[in-house]
Amino acid sequence: MNPIKMQKRIEILDWYHLMENLHKTEASKNQIEQLKADLWMGQMTTAINYLNQEQPIRGHQFSNYLKKHASRIVNYHYLRLYNVINLICYFWDSFSIVT
Repeated sequence: MNPIKMQKRIEILDWYHLMENLHKTEASKNQIEQLKADLWMGQMTTAINYLNQEQPIRGHQFSNYLKKHASRIVNYHYLRLYNVINLICYFWDSFSIVT
């Protein structure tokens, strides 16, 4: 039996895939930069409101994508600032899972 029990699994949408989907919109460079800034800080609601206001082509699809993955979008700035990703990887590598 595995002595380490996880209370809850947390999934994080990686920045690469978030940006990949953002660039499927036909937003202007300024709109993309604003959305990137909002999403980097984890401000998904602000990004959705901005999309609704600016209405770039395919913006509605991206807005739906954000809503669908809302629980997986985090404050990426915080993760980077406090080096959380490296800590998670270190913790994960420090024990083995018995199946």
